[in-house]
Amino acid sequence: MPSFAVQQIVYGALLSMKVRNINTLCPYIFKAFYDWLVDSDVTPHLLIKVQTKGVIVPSQFREQDVMVLSISPSAVRNFDIGPKYLSFNTRFSGVDEYIVIPYKAMCDLIAHEDQVAFPINMWMQQDLEDDEENQEDSYENEYMQEEDENCEDSADDSAIFRTVDDINDSEDSAEKNKNKDNSTDGASDDGSMFTIVDKD
Repeated sequence: MPSFAVQQIVYGALLSMKVRNINTLCPYIFKAFYDWLVDSDVTPHLLIKVQTKGVIVPSQFREQDVMVLSISPSAVRNFDIGPKYLSFNTRFSGVDEYIVIPYKAMCDLIAHEDQVAFPINMWMQQDLEDDEENQEDSYENEYMQEEDENCEDSADDSAIFRTVDDINDSEDSAEKNKNKDNSTDGASDDGSMFTIVDKD
């Protein structure tokens, strides 16, 4: 699962993309995983939530909560990775069926031979919200509120992380370094990229 910091970076990027009306990332994320499995001679299966709005599956499966579909090139026809959903034709019990799977209904893309599941829904989650009016504004307000709360939480910590350059630029730290230099001979200038300093 992506770390919180990575998620925040991705969410911020997605926000700027939405403001500029850049295409959704979902089909590109799905296609990347799908092509990778196919090119590796692995049979891709897809675990989906059947009860999600927009899902079209054969009638005998509509009461299920989840189901697994084979989406290998040999099992499907008219395979289309669209901007909002995946669609294709396949056969169930000899009957040709039309399948539609919105990205928000996808759970895992599975490498069938190894039974390894890739939770692609995690990577597409932020881009799967319904297209409602003022969605960008509500998301921006929520995102900024979370950032403010994170800043407040950080202010309560007994120590904070700062880059070495930031520390060297501060007057207080410069004074501390000066005092340290006066009391310690032969100290090395090398250090880690991040260090912990006491909160002012």
